[in-house]
Amino acid sequence: MLSPNPELKEVQNEMTVSLNSQAVVFPDHRSECNACVFHRRFEIVEIQIDISSKCIYNHRYITLVIKRRKTSMKVILHDLDMQYHEMLSRKCDEVIHANGKYAPCQGCFGCWTKHPAECFMKDSLKQSARVVGQADEFVIITENLYGTYSPVVKNVLDRSIGISTPLSTYRGKQMHHTLRYGKHNLFKVIVYGDITEQEKETFTYMAKRNAINNGFEKSEVIFLNDFSGLEDFV
Repeated sequence: MLSPNPELKEVQNEMTVSLNSQAVVFPDHRSECNACVFHRRFEIVEIQIDISSKCIYNHRYITLVIKRRKTSMKVILHDLDMQYHEMLSRKCDEVIHANGKYAPCQGCFGCWTKHPAECFMKDSLKQSARVVGQADEFVIITENLYGTYSPVVKNVLDRSIGISTPLSTYRGKQMHHTLRYGKHNLFKVIVYGDITEQEKETFTYMAKRNAINNGFEKSEVIFLNDFSGLEDFV
């Protein structure tokens, strides 16, 4: 709850507290922050504001205490037509459409070092690492290509390597990159298109390894014969 202190009116022009959007917006923050994916993963349960504190120069400053509770978030990455895009948008918190209208990864590793989890290329995948990194459940819908992801989906995954860091650690007695956003729950891959039994084995193994490398506790692979049951599997 917000403090009933009447002096809060004095700071209304300096700060906006929005409980509905689950975000706290400061003057130097982007105006679109209220809807951004980074705040939606946390639910604000209590906000306390203290404007009585003063510094050694007798200048008043604001103390803001925010109590947040982590919420689950579901992200879907797909390479389907737009007719499925709207349906998938209703089934998750964020959807990434792998439509190929973006540049492939340049391999500069800037999203690891210079500007963490943010790509220098200003296209639709500029923030993809941050979106994928916030996912507790990550669902990939892809056409099969020799037992692996379609090229447009692979490009998105390449542009999302910023979910980890350049540093290394041991997970399950194996060396992997450290996680920038912590551990996640489910890594699910839904595969459509012609596929052989050997390609199914390759896909299942790859999804399991991708899940471990990206910090997901479990993986699941579903092979679709047609799209009639897609909504149920998502």
